[in-house]
Amino acid sequence: MMNRVLAAILGIPLLFSSASNMALAQQQVLPSKRPYTVISYKLSMDWRPMFRNKNELFSGMNEITVSTTQSEIVFDAMEMRIDSITVSGRSVTPVPQPVDDTLTVQLGTPNPSPFPIKIFYTRTSDTNDAMFFYPKGLYVGKGPIGDSVFVEEDLAYTMSEPSDAHKWMPCNDDPYQKANSSISITVPAGRSAQSNGTLQSTDTNGDGSLTFNWVSDRPIATYLMCASASTWAEWRDYYHRVSNPLDSVPVVYFAWPADYAATDTTGIAHNARYAFRNTPGMLEAFSRLFGEYPFLQYGQVPVQPFGYGGMEHQTMTTIDRSILHGRDEDVIAHELFHQWFGDKTTCETWADIWLNEGFATLGEALWEESRRGRIGYDSIISGKAHEFFHPYNNSIVNNIAIYNPPVAGMFAENYLTVYNKPGLMLHMLRRILNNDTLFFNTLRDYSNAFAYTTANTFQFMDYVTTRVGALAPMELSTFFNQWLFWPDWPQYNIGWKQSGNNLLFHISQTQNPSHIYTEPLRFYAISGLDTMLVTFVNDKQSQLFTAQVNKTINKIVFDTEATTLSQVIVGRDPSLDVQAGADQAGYLRVQVELGSLTLMYAPVIGDHAELEILDVLGRIIERHTVATGSTTLSFSTQALASGVYFIRMSDGAGEHTASFQVEK
Repeated sequence: MMNRVLAAILGIPLLFSSASNMALAQQQVLPSKRPYTVISYKLSMDWRPMFRNKNELFSGMNEITVSTTQSEIVFDAMEMRIDSITVSGRSVTPVPQPVDDTLTVQLGTPNPSPFPIKIFYTRTSDTNDAMFFYPKGLYVGKGPIGDSVFVEEDLAYTMSEPSDAHKWMPCNDDPYQKANSSISITVPAGRSAQSNGTLQSTDTNGDGSLTFNWVSDRPIATYLMCASASTWAEWRDYYHRVSNPLDSVPVVYFAWPADYAATDTTGIAHNARYAFRNTPGMLEAFSRLFGEYPFLQYGQVPVQPFGYGGMEHQTMTTIDRSILHGRDEDVIAHELFHQWFGDKTTCETWADIWLNEGFATLGEALWEESRRGRIGYDSIISGKAHEFFHPYNNSIVNNIAIYNPPVAGMFAENYLTVYNKPGLMLHMLRRILNNDTLFFNTLRDYSNAFAYTTANTFQFMDYVTTRVGALAPMELSTFFNQWLFWPDWPQYNIGWKQSGNNLLFHISQTQNPSHIYTEPLRFYAISGLDTMLVTFVNDKQSQLFTAQVNKTINKIVFDTEATTLSQVIVGRDPSLDVQAGADQAGYLRVQVELGSLTLMYAPVIGDHAELEILDVLGRIIERHTVATGSTTLSFSTQALASGVYFIRMSDGAGEHTASFQVEK
């Protein structure tokens, strides 16, 4: 908390900490766990009939190793005929068939030790449902210049999220149950097949067909398992791990030969090499923030038609071929980011889907920040906020809670509360903490704490609150409760006036009165060329705040940068602007990064500008010269102990102030 004497010196009011003690009796959605554990899937599929008959019918065998003390076991299975089953080598008769999308296998005498169940099956549905087949020459639609687009080669692939894996293999089709996995796919000569993990071997069969044997190096949820096959061009790149540049991670790409050979980079052609060119850079950027890439290999397979922009199949992302135009690199970043948040750490139930998609939405902004700086990050965040508040059609819903959205609409009409809203919530957490070292280390350590397993919303809240709650300007339990479990957002009516040396703010929330949000609100009080940062924590429907100043204030700017999910409905006189503070001339913004401090400010116009760092007692502990015309300044924080500090910058024409926090 800011010292009162220093607040008067700098012209900044105290940060209020009157967070409401909001208690929510939110009901947690628990996974419907079955009384057994899947240890591994060993799946073999013969896709030769699909390519021969141009449909979705094939045969397969899934050897599922389980551990249970029950006398029967229930798997998920539909759109298939069960040809035979063995339990520890013993045939099961009569052969059970799926009933109500489940398959019950009688085990006989219970055996607590792990044992294999081999299920031989034939897919019976010749529709594109979880298993897709598209023949060469199929018309897809119009391209970016009005040209006709066709399927370039016969194509087969799977797509399971949220719970469709049991339409192409018997399994326990629920995200809580991760298991080891190996997948073998047999395809006609001239084709190749891809799956999760790394390719262990390729077998040549008597008829010239090929069997591709893939093994996952880490446990995997069924919705993240995948297989695809076509006539591909294959090439690779490498990501050199930041922790050990001699350790190279293969980055494997697949594309139709025409897309591999394309040279146009204007966005007209499908150019796979151009579209994928920055993938190693993304791996490096995300590894620096969240720890090393968590698997042995990464791959990307573009398919068309595809009902999504991309799908983060573990280590082998499936992506819409249209991305190869090179205009949607953020989609590539989004799916890659999932390898940390979604694949390494997987949502326990579909109620927790925001832990996957909200994180990956933030990942889009972080990639833009890594290559274009703050302006790139802010452009993604502001775009996500605008899309959230202004859905592109009336069927899109944004007024449901982040937690436990309807599963049927997660990737359709409810996507704004699955993707945008939690991504913006994480952005707000970053800005509220105002310490990137703290923010990124906390998310990295959360991922490590739940590595290669699952996590739920309540575990995430507990972890972050315990880790950084004491360093936040408001109760983080309140922060998470309101944003995760309420379906709306704060709408502010803000007025202000000056009386002598007092700035008086009247802030009221006009949304649902039973949902009064607690937020740190940032204002820039502007007097000519001088700018002062004023921060309050608003936690009541109607609230008055006072700040002491020693100048006549001409204008107040409400800074939306840290309150992205809020709206100002009415601005009362005198002048009130609503915008991101970084867009306001005269601002001074502080960004704490790994071991350094970066300041951003309006161009310096004075000849003798200087910057002072003060401790909480108002003592000047560092002084830096600021060059005329400069807009940024970075320096090390190694000499600063943990604690709260203040910055005062004078550029010869005005004085600007801000605060920051160092944690070591």
